[in-house]
Amino acid sequence: MIPPGEEGKVAIKVNTKGYGGRTLKKYIYIITNDEKNSKLKLTIAGEVESFALITPKKIKLRGSLDKPVTANVKIVPKKKYPFKIISTRLKKEGYIKYDLKKINGSNGHEYLLYVENIKKKKGRYFNVIYLTTDSKIKREIKISIYGDIFKKDVQEGKN
Repeated sequence: MIPPGEEGKVAIKVNTKGYGGRTLKKYIYIITNDEKNSKLKLTIAGEVESFALITPKKIKLRGSLDKPVTANVKIVPKKKYPFKIISTRLKKEGYIKYDLKKINGSNGHEYLLYVENIKKKKGRYFNVIYLTTDSKIKREIKISIYGDIFKKDVQEGKN
């Protein structure tokens, strides 16, 4: 409690998870006993630095059973936040196989994640590949995979 006419500090902690490379905007409401200003609205806004450049951020494996359905994700650590990927794991076994390779890029070491559908029946699925890093800033990178596999190529099915 801050006495009338005095100064005080308000500590605010903001969770920036998921905002890397984007603008964050949050509102904080402060309740006072001032009859004219009983509720104050504070706005916190700013750019949240990204830890790495991840392209694309999500994988969509869409295609037919008769052709390979694959995707690549490029992971480039920012110079300011260098890290190494030390392990990988899959949320659910099955439906996909993947391979992570360290490659030389313009900024030094980069990573290329190759993902391939191995589902043998039509249908949709969701999975996640977790990439564990040696960074104290961000221990884990999450790559979401959305699969949509159908019986035969849509283009070939048209007459």
